[in-house]
Amino acid sequence: MKLLMIKILPIISLALSLTGCYVTQFQEIERPEARPKYYSDLPPSGKPGRCYAKCLISDVYETEVLTLPIYIGDKDLAINDPNIESKEIVIKAESTNWEKKKVDKNCLSKNPDDCLVWCLITIPKEAKYVYVVKDTLLNKEFKLQEWKVDKLVVKGGYSDWKEVICDSDVNTDFIINLQEALTHHKYYTGLLSGNFDSDIKTALVKCQKENGLPVGSLDFETLDFLGVKY
Repeated sequence: MKLLMIKILPIISLALSLTGCYVTQFQEIERPEARPKYYSDLPPSGKPGRCYAKCLISDVYETEVLTLPIYIGDKDLAINDPNIESKEIVIKAESTNWEKKKVDKNCLSKNPDDCLVWCLITIPKEAKYVYVVKDTLLNKEFKLQEWKVDKLVVKGGYSDWKEVICDSDVNTDFIINLQEALTHHKYYTGLLSGNFDSDIKTALVKCQKENGLPVGSLDFETLDFLGVKY
């Protein structure tokens, strides 16, 4: 009986130009010894003929509307009033984000992106302190106010395997469709050239980061969000 193993073939891809990572394509082979030793970190559930890449996972938030009875009377009196409490409203919670930073000052590459690496940074929270009336029947000196606050639903700050479009499926028509979609979502303002240049890369990464999508590759989640067929 033939022994089937899974091999990964590194290919130069669009993901390489975005993150510096290889896209890997699964194929079935008969010789276990043919599997490259330097690819020990494999997608856990890869399928033959499909392509995968390690993508950067960002925090994902949902926006909620918070309505509170805000005390509008004398602030000096509020301090000693048991019916009034000081409350912190977190408009934006502390979060993490991926940013490209230069780490090698001696990098001499003609392409500036080659001198950058993705770094995980912490973004401080944005908060506001207000006085809130606990029982509005006992105190009428209040005004209802609304705030839009971000609620963390998925914690990011790590990398994970995602299925991505293979290079063989990336052609001029696909790139034009991608440019049109990013234009529709107001991330791209360039020409529909069909070229995957630095402007389209920047627009794609911005779209991914702002919408809680995997960052750095043409993954299926991003393409589904944009409505791009693959």
